[in-house]
Amino acid sequence: MKKIFIALLMLVCVLPCQFAQLLLEDEPFEEEDNRASIGISVGSVVPMGNLQHIFSFAPAFGLDLNFPFQNRGILSLDFKIGAPIGKHSFRYLDFDDTKTNVFGLIGLRYSFLRTKINENLTLLPHCGIGCAAFFTNKVKNVYEYIDEYGIPRKTKDYYDITTIDLQAGAQLVCKDWGISAAYHIAPFSKSSKINNDFGNNYFTVGLLYYCTMP
Repeated sequence: MKKIFIALLMLVCVLPCQFAQLLLEDEPFEEEDNRASIGISVGSVVPMGNLQHIFSFAPAFGLDLNFPFQNRGILSLDFKIGAPIGKHSFRYLDFDDTKTNVFGLIGLRYSFLRTKINENLTLLPHCGIGCAAFFTNKVKNVYEYIDEYGIPRKTKDYYDITTIDLQAGAQLVCKDWGISAAYHIAPFSKSSKINNDFGNNYFTVGLLYYCTMP
């Protein structure tokens, strides 16, 4: 299984990027198209397969930092957080009634083959690798402390399910606005904390707005 996973990583994340760099090395974008930007997105995490038995969908908010290159590539640091809806119970460690409270994703995304369809419309295929996590409703630790005003406070640490995440997708951008879709492989079911039929695949879709840095 480990060898298959490494092969998927090479196929989805590395080889397309290297091919695109060689193919488009002599065709850079204009200087004004190569400024860093901040992207804000609203959308949804859509489960597939057995993951649909855990939740129905999750409205999500995203933030990414984008750094373009002259060879038409864009390297992005990607953050997403979502709130699962239509949650169903599953077994986690010794808990039978566990549910997901929060979904989180952090990763690196590389947009290769950046292509201008016309003056305003740009297509950005991408691939990426990162870390995906579900935070459950089961409390792991409770911390008690006194705040700066002398008031007793409590904070809770929740159990989570964390794994590597591979993604491949595309963005279609018109000036400062865009839409995105990506397919994700995240082997949550390999965790010893949950059942093997937890589910490992999902889509992310969203509406984007880009703020170009000066």
